Amino acid sequence: MDADRRETVRRLFVLATEIAETTHEAAVSGQASATTPTELGVAAESLRRRANELKAIGQAIAIAISGGATEWPAEESD
Repeated sequence: MDADRRETVRRLFVLATEIAETTHEAAVSGQASATTPTELGVAAESLRRRANELKAIGQAIAIAISGGATEWPAEESD
């Protein structure tokens, strides 16, 4: 893997870490006993958005390390 591609992958992992930290904050906020239903909905939506962002980053990393394939990697079942 060339240096530019490796740097791109590294930066994607940095971004994934930042998103994971934000996801953690949303998950923790949902655990508070005083959290209102509206706040729980906001936290749940944040979790959903962040999960989608992490999925996209994972796909981008897979493409980058495969040499820039033009097709998305196969979907993994959850």
